[in-house]
Order: sequence, then C-alpha cells, then structure tokens
Amino acid sequence: MNTSLLIFVGSFIFVGIIFIAIGVVNIKKRKRRRAVCTVETPGKVVDILSEYHRSAEDGGIYYYPVFEYYIKGNAIIHKGHTGSRPCEYQKGQEVIIIFNPDKPSEFRVAGEEELGIIFSIVLIILGICFCFIAIIFWLLFY
Repeated sequence: MNTSLLIFVGSFIFVGIIFIAIGVVNIKKRKRRRAVCTVETPGKVVDILSEYHRSAEDGGIYYYPVFEYYIKGNAIIHKGHTGSRPCEYQKGQEVIIIFNPDKPSEFRVAGEEELGIIFSIVLIILGICFCFIAIIFWLLFY
C-alpha cells in the first residue's frame, strides 16, 4: 500500500467532511434563527467595530456592525453576527432587524441570511468535490 496515496486520500476526505459539516451546521443555525426570529422592527447601525483575525490570509481586519433597535421602548444594542471586508455597513445606516419575540437579543438582519446560505451551500459542494476527488484517486492509483 502506498503511504503517500493513503495520506493524500485521507487528507482530502478529512477536509471534505469538515467542509460538509461546517456547511450543514451553518444552514441548520440559520434555519433555526429564521424560524424563531419573526418580528420585524427598524434598526440602525450605531457603530462599526474592527477586529483583527490572525487566521485571515493577509492578516485581515474585519468590520462588524453594531445594531441598535427598540422593543417596547427599550434600546437593544448588539454586534452583528458576521464581519466583512470591506465594511458592508455605514454608521447611521438604517436596516430591518428581525428578532425573536421570546428572546429579543436574538436577531437577524433582513437580507443577510441569503448570502450565508449560499456560502454554506458552496462549502457543502466543495466538501463533496474533495471527497469525490479522493475516491477517484483511490480507485485510479490503488
């Protein structure tokens, strides 16, 4: 048995399974949030936070919007779930917040979910491709 082939195939299958798992978990989280966050209210970007991420290829700074929205006269202020580069929001920008009526601090921003679902689907497809390539190599070279 060729050890190099085994390492190659194992690595590709491992990476493929990780991509698939991340995609599936991400879709489930977003579906859950979509199911429980049902009440719309106007919101506003009150700040932009910048955070350095070492894992980024180019040592990147990602920008996170801080949203403010009101529920029954009480201001709720929370950092957005997803950072971006370049910044997708501007301070003072108005948005639609969709929140969980049972837990108002749980929210999503109208329009953001679609991009997250697309990203998750791409991860799943990449994972399947990695696994498929591993199987093809195994069948061809074993």
